[in-house]
Amino acid sequence: MRNSHKSTKDLKVLITTDWMASPGGADRLVEALVDIFPSAEVLTTVFFPENYEYSEEYVSKIKTTFIQKLPFVRKIYRYFNSVAYMGFENYDTSGYDMVISVSAGVSKRIVTDYSTPHIGIILTPPRFLWDGELNVGRGLLRKLLSPVALRIRHTARIYDYIYAQKIDYMIAISQYISQKIEKYYRRTPDEVIYPCTTLTGDVETAVSVTEGKSLPEEFFLVVARHYDYKNIATAIRAGIKTGKHLLITGRGPATKRLKRLAKGHDNIYFTGHVSDSELIGLYRQAQAVVFPTEEDFGLVTVEALSYGCPVIGYDRGAIREVLDFAPTDKPPCRSKYGYIFHTTAQLADIMDGFESTQFRRDALRRRAELYGRDEFVRRITEAVDKVVKRHGMENCIADTLR
Repeated sequence: MRNSHKSTKDLKVLITTDWMASPGGADRLVEALVDIFPSAEVLTTVFFPENYEYSEEYVSKIKTTFIQKLPFVRKIYRYFNSVAYMGFENYDTSGYDMVISVSAGVSKRIVTDYSTPHIGIILTPPRFLWDGELNVGRGLLRKLLSPVALRIRHTARIYDYIYAQKIDYMIAISQYISQKIEKYYRRTPDEVIYPCTTLTGDVETAVSVTEGKSLPEEFFLVVARHYDYKNIATAIRAGIKTGKHLLITGRGPATKRLKRLAKGHDNIYFTGHVSDSELIGLYRQAQAVVFPTEEDFGLVTVEALSYGCPVIGYDRGAIREVLDFAPTDKPPCRSKYGYIFHTTAQLADIMDGFESTQFRRDALRRRAELYGRDEFVRRITEAVDKVVKRHGMENCIADTLR
């Protein structure tokens, strides 16, 4: 390997990620990796800096593919999945010591030479290929695109499978995703490493985020980008049914539809984008975070726990891992860290009878420590060491982060 005297901090690493259009869990994971590898550069399909609060130094590390230069890209970037892979396959990686992909889509299709190992952190096998998720609403556009998606999906799955086999060291972000990888890619991940939160900032008042309305003393909180698969509509319907105050942060393609659903119900608040400091304030004040999504891991749930906020989660995905439910637990039910539910009616019943005194904030925070930054850094550093030894590059890393 090039420059065999380098330490972990000095390794020239390329981090790839699918999109950087609006803040989310994948971006938090990339931020954590850049902290570990300060000399790293980030390659992504598109990057909209106005949606982020990154420093100039961090922005200078981010490179984009040809799709960034296409006309109207800010409105239609999501429809370029079928060609986005070309920006990664054609990128020259010869000047890097290592590539780490953070992928729920095409960024794992980065091509490395023989001497450049590729660590692949799989957020999920692409939903638009394997789970049938288009994220284009339910109107005319879906009717137009669905037949096209069906035609290209078979071939795209084949290529997705092939490139998954090219990853030198594969990491799943949860046991749930590990099972998906075994099913779709027919390989067992080398290990499971849970992501960590990079949420930071001083606590500010959260009153300003409610679009002119006074922040209620008691409220439930949804933190999510507004996509169909996030299932935010379930939380809104439960809020309407119970009359409980519900704050919904974030934005996305589904925002207009969600606001139409909540129209006329003054107990439903849309905040739009909130800063880290405002989000911390909301976590500390909320009765609970409502997490209605079948999620690969659900970094929001760890963020909530870390600020002493219990979670009411939809019983699909990795939620049982985070909230420590047994396989035999039948929803709706409660653990020391929150509830799980299956239906809108169950969610409404939980919200109706919710008592914050059922949960100890110190216990919630201790649970979150299992998914803390120190643990993530340790596990990632160990994974890099394994890859170094596997590729006969023992002298590459002189020291490791602790």
